[in-house]
Amino acid sequence: IIVATGYDVFDPHNRPELGYGQYPEVVTTLEFERMAISGQLAVNGRQPSRVVFIQCVGSRDRLQKKNYCSRVCCMVTARQAKMVREALPQAQVTVFYMDVRAYGKGFEEFYDSVRESGVLYRRGNPSEITRSGDKVLVHAEDTFLGEEVAVEADLVVLAVGMTPRQDTSAIAGLFKLSRSAD
Repeated sequence: IIVATGYDVFDPHNRPELGYGQYPEVVTTLEFERMAISGQLAVNGRQPSRVVFIQCVGSRDRLQKKNYCSRVCCMVTARQAKMVREALPQAQVTVFYMDVRAYGKGFEEFYDSVRESGVLYRRGNPSEITRSGDKVLVHAEDTFLGEEVAVEADLVVLAVGMTPRQDTSAIAGLFKLSRSAD
């Protein structure tokens, strides 16, 4: 028996420093997915030339009381970054990450192919997104370089964490299923 309860996504309004809802250039992975499916990879009427993805927004975050990994965001971001590279080959694509978790069969190889396609992975946790003319700046510490960086972007995609739906406990109780902290 497979019990698929679904999920709720982290509300990025709870991280106001990332500019969600303030800047039209900042979207979630779900919103990006809708843009890509519709064939409208455009922000403010223009195709982006610089796209930044930010991993673990609302996941693995003690301040938000979301200590666990959603386990799918890394591969969703990798797939979406590859979509950008294929649709907009001249675009610069950067992914900020804490660490990359590639849990499934063939996922590590897929992640490697995304990096080989020209997607730049930067280890670091962005602290703020600010306006810079008609673009936004993603401020972060690159933890490998040990220095602060500001990356200009036309589009920022927040890989928001996922949590079990609120009624998951009731369903688990109905089927007498155990649950862990994950």
